[in-house]
Amino acid sequence: MAGHAGQGSGQGNGQGGSQGNKVRPGNRRVAQWTRGYARLPGIPDEYIAQDGAPREVWTRFFDAFAELTPGDIERRFGSADRHLREAGVSHRAPGETADRMWPLSHLPLLIDEAEWQQLTAGIVQRAQLLELRLRAQATRWKTGWCCRARLPRSTNR
Repeated sequence: MAGHAGQGSGQGNGQGGSQGNKVRPGNRRVAQWTRGYARLPGIPDEYIAQDGAPREVWTRFFDAFAELTPGDIERRFGSADRHLREAGVSHRAPGETADRMWPLSHLPLLIDEAEWQQLTAGIVQRAQLLELRLRAQATRWKTGWCCRARLPRSTNR
């Protein structure tokens, strides 16, 4: 399966017809970056699809990324790291008193259109459920229903 990664087979890159056999820009660099990469059995993989070919979204990313020079890549990664440092982005591990720099993965989380639509539908569903729950709770507070059973009865009636 790892043999498919970054080798420009045309699979999964969204190119059809005779373009599928066309060598992608930066093909050699992508092959170097992904050499030895293999799906782990039984674990979902963001880069390699079930058929063993790189996912289209990653193919497009690596095509664009391979156009950058090593110096450009180093400068961009350094700039991102510097921005986090200067902005004071940090975290504290449980039980520790010292702040740690926030670790930044220089590779983005890539989400294709179909996955994004699925995520969007799930977020909308949860937002609607939360809205309904908050409305129900507001109604209970407004009518005093939530408190009646808990308050002791007054003996002054």
